[in-house]
Amino acid sequence: MDKVKRALLGDRKAQEEMTKKGRKLPCHVCGKKAKIMFREGLFVIMCSDEYCNCLCVAEPVRAMAIRKWNERAEILTEKEMDKLEVK
Repeated sequence: MDKVKRALLGDRKAQEEMTKKGRKLPCHVCGKKAKIMFREGLFVIMCSDEYCNCLCVAEPVRAMAIRKWNERAEILTEKEMDKLEVK
């Protein structure tokens, strides 16, 4: 399973790696690409689908905005995720 999928399932290590690379995870509501813009002194991250009802993230530091966007609740435990791995 790739890091993006692990991050989407709540794997904190994978989320941190994606954040360090500056990569935004897909929207947590619809799965479409996230976009980032700078408005009024804040980096704003939101879904690229204007009709999606997800909440955006706004922070004064780009890395912090990406970190908050990439944080997802753990859906599966690490043990459960390992069971999904194809060996």
